[in-house]
Amino acid sequence: MASVTVHCPRCQSALVYRHGQNPKGR
Repeated sequence: MASVTVHCPRCQSALVYRHGQNPKGR
C-alpha cells in the first residue's frame, strides 16, 4: 500500500479502485 501512496494521488485512486477498497474511486 505504501508503494501506491508513493505514486501520484490520481494514480493511487486508480490503483485503489483496482484493489477494490474504494469502488467509488472514479
